[in-house]
Amino acid sequence: MNRARQRVFSPPRDAWYGPPGPPDHLLTLVDVARWRAERQPDELIFTFLADGENEGGHLAFRDLDTRARAIAAHLQACGARGERVLLLFSPGLDYVAAVFGCFYAGALAVPAYPPDPFRMDRTFPRLQAICVDAQARFVLTSDEILAYAEGPIASWTALKAIFRKNQDLFQRIRRGVYRLKM
Repeated sequence: MNRARQRVFSPPRDAWYGPPGPPDHLLTLVDVARWRAERQPDELIFTFLADGENEGGHLAFRDLDTRARAIAAHLQACGARGERVLLLFSPGLDYVAAVFGCFYAGALAVPAYPPDPFRMDRTFPRLQAICVDAQARFVLTSDEILAYAEGPIASWTALKAIFRKNQDLFQRIRRGVYRLKM
């Protein structure tokens, strides 16, 4: 749908009682996320409900932007720009950061539930089918999932695994220690 037509069907800005939205020249989710990180850095964007009711963590715009940039730098250094990246994460804020990291890197996120270590005979074929159908060339996951999934995933010859201490990467991102190479 072209941009002019979208404006015709959107409500007028003065009818909205929330905070001011981003300017019209920001066309992508990455543009909007970066704009929000600059102008509303401490405003919460995500609250993870660990069990569906109790809060398990928060992400502000600044935190999301910092994590996404670090993950994007990691993905781009591995040559994942324009490629499909299979994301194997348990539900949580690391998953959200990984999705935005793919967006920031110009990679295509392919989200999938991680394999169940107690039902490997069912979950690995499903995961392999997703990987083949999506033509994923990279995998981004945590060390916890990697501990039981590395062997079978690494055996899929079409994949390059971004496995080098992902958990360490996420720990450094959480602590704000990860520095981007500019």
